Amino acid sequence: MKNTSLDLIKEKLCNAELDDALEIVSQLVVGGDEEVIPFLITSLNSEEHRVKNGAALILREQPDCRAVEPLINKVINPIDSKKCATFAYALETHDCSEHFLDIFKILFYSNFECKVNAHNILAKQQFRFTDKDLYQIKEMWNECIANPNICPAFENMREGIQDDVESFLYHLTEED
Repeated sequence: MKNTSLDLIKEKLCNAELDDALEIVSQLVVGGDEEVIPFLITSLNSEEHRVKNGAALILREQPDCRAVEPLINKVINPIDSKKCATFAYALETHDCSEHFLDIFKILFYSNFECKVNAHNILAKQQFRFTDKDLYQIKEMWNECIANPNICPAFENMREGIQDDVESFLYHLTEED
């Protein structure tokens, strides 16, 4: 890809011209440009709030498996816990099937908006998990119940989280 295309995308993101940036990215992805997705993933680390949120929103529209872990990391380890919902929103269109525990960590420990996105992911996607994973979820949820202060928006989301937890724990065998 020509550096000018990357610069143009970044300029559009800085100026909140997301639709224009998305159109440019779409054309480049369709054209087989291999540099655009790594550029967007790198842009998630920008100090410019518009750039990283714009990159996340474009990645939502252009899902790529390489973006899943960086997006999850931005939600689980946010620089500002009040400004990570866009990353969780972007995750909804990505295949999170290999990140079962991470999605539950978002559900338990992130802000209200991120919890809603995690709930949507859990409701719409299929996951690979083990009994060990389910026991970890059960343990994390019991810890949240015992210490609601570690679970932001606990009272607002308690019933929904409980439903999400139970919808997976039923997979545990009777002997467990």
